[in-house]
Amino acid sequence: MIVNPATFQAMTSIEMMEQKGDKYSSSYIDGKITFNIPFSSLVEFMGSKNEGERVMMKEILKSLNLVSGISITDEDINNIIEHHMPLNQAKMILISDSQQDLMIERRWLAKAFLLTDAEVEILLDELPSLIETKMTIPEKIINADEKKALFNTATTVLIEKLKKEIGAFNHEDLLISLLKLHEALVQKREYNKTIIPAQLLCFGGIEAKVNEIHENEKNLVRTSVALRGLIEYLAAQPISGALSSSLDDIDRLLALMHEIVNYGFLSDAVHFKMDDPEVGKLPSGRIGISRDFFEEKLKPYSESNTKAEIDDYISNFENRFEVYNPVDENDADPEIIQSIEELDEAFLKDWGITFSNLYALFYHAAVLCMQAEKSVITMEEDELIEKLVIDFNYPREQAIAGINRLVLSSRDSYLTAPENYNNSEVFPWKYNREFSLTRRFLVRHSNLDKKDFLSWGFRAAIATQKQLQFLLHSGKLNNGGVEIKRIMGAFRVKNGNVYRNIVKDWLASHSDFIVIDYEVKIAPRGPLNADKPYGDVDVLAFHKPSSTVFSIECKNTTKAKNIHEMKNEMDSYLGREGGKGMITKHVDRHNWLINNKEKLQKLFKVETPITVKSLMLSSEVIPTPYIKSEALPLPIIAFHNLKREGTKLLFE
Repeated sequence: MIVNPATFQAMTSIEMMEQKGDKYSSSYIDGKITFNIPFSSLVEFMGSKNEGERVMMKEILKSLNLVSGISITDEDINNIIEHHMPLNQAKMILISDSQQDLMIERRWLAKAFLLTDAEVEILLDELPSLIETKMTIPEKIINADEKKALFNTATTVLIEKLKKEIGAFNHEDLLISLLKLHEALVQKREYNKTIIPAQLLCFGGIEAKVNEIHENEKNLVRTSVALRGLIEYLAAQPISGALSSSLDDIDRLLALMHEIVNYGFLSDAVHFKMDDPEVGKLPSGRIGISRDFFEEKLKPYSESNTKAEIDDYISNFENRFEVYNPVDENDADPEIIQSIEELDEAFLKDWGITFSNLYALFYHAAVLCMQAEKSVITMEEDELIEKLVIDFNYPREQAIAGINRLVLSSRDSYLTAPENYNNSEVFPWKYNREFSLTRRFLVRHSNLDKKDFLSWGFRAAIATQKQLQFLLHSGKLNNGGVEIKRIMGAFRVKNGNVYRNIVKDWLASHSDFIVIDYEVKIAPRGPLNADKPYGDVDVLAFHKPSSTVFSIECKNTTKAKNIHEMKNEMDSYLGREGGKGMITKHVDRHNWLINNKEKLQKLFKVETPITVKSLMLSSEVIPTPYIKSEALPLPIIAFHNLKREGTKLLFE
């Protein structure tokens, strides 16, 4: 096959679609068929379906007719294609528009590098002797406080070791190397959202692939977390060494940060009484830590999340091939314009920059990288301010405020947050931290003349933009301010209503269910008349074949990413140390329904005896059902699992 060289040149989707429509051509000389693929044919491969592959295979089959003795009719060719390549999403040539998502852009990209197990194993051999400079390690530790002390000491000595080893390297050289590697991992994780569903849609075997995908994702995540942690460390504690770093050097530093995160996580698990592992010094000299909590509870939770992510990848596959098309401001939805105006006012009051300018700053930072034809660039801070003001028309005070909101800077102590912030905002084993590369993609550093420079990668800029959008609309943007917090409250209510309607419509699409269209109030003079208010049933449905009424509480949730978030979630659902959680009111409501079945029969206009089942339906997979120590008062089911396994899951 001969592919037009223009295929491998950078070109926008619009330019690609404007190419003249050359045709496939083929020739047969000396027993060899030469098949020419024109550049213009690439347009046919755009999109989430396999139209392009089908057209190309038809032309390839036609070219076989050039060989003496072979005669395949057009009808036969069409039948072959329809049988072996029916029109669907099983496509193998993937053309995505990186203008639509700059995170998948391949240009100027370093090769992805993952933390090696060998380096981690070497460090685990060294760790006991480092700890024993500060405390003894018994063969068996019983007391939870002593376990925490061991884990905290491990964190301390690992940070001291990191400080000593990282200090030998040139600051800017190492920082740029780490930022480039981070760009590669950002690109890889984002592109996985395209390549993983493409492979599954082509070859099937989702269940067989789950473990492989889970393991690959785990390795990618642990490297990403460690890599971000190293970049954040360099930002907080600048170094002044002279050595250039190799990948072996970086692997060692990644292992150190990985274990810092690991032992911080273990300490939190004991502190929040989520785990009480067996701990002690093994005959080999290593530290032994039982893995029951991880293997029996966190691993099933993580695997369930992987399945949910795969479901999302497949359902969103079509969107991965959208072509960039700038929105005309005159065509903007008035409701969206009003929402942005409210956000602008809130962000200007709380952060000193409008939301519109802050959101654009991420994009303009990416543009500056691409203009320089680099994944990562360094620029004097004053120069960036001038570019934002002069080239992109930002008010100067907003440009400065925006940079300060998005920059990681040096501080006196690595694990001590800047003034007015909680120290948890800098702990690398925490999620959704203010001083994380996922929230602040700019890294400030100084030269010998004390001039401030900023370094950043353009994929990290866009990833931070997306993270801001997610945190804002999910109501999880901490340290926002009074006005931003108020707007997030409105977002939470809106998102909850949207999710409730999605569940209602999904259930109503099943012909064996009767679903009440509205939220059903249980209260005096309500649709279900009660002696006192018991709240609203989000979705009330009647399953005709089994005469079962389902009372479904819809919870629009987000994934818990660390022990602290898991603990907070469990306290919210089940109550803190014997207190009442949100599930209590749903149990009370369930008991009322059990005792008032005749009112449900009247509502659904049925006379046959009914069964009542109540449950909570979370929009995401949450850890509570996996890590609770006792049986839940009511079932908690993830909507992802319900959609995948079907309504039979409601009866389990």
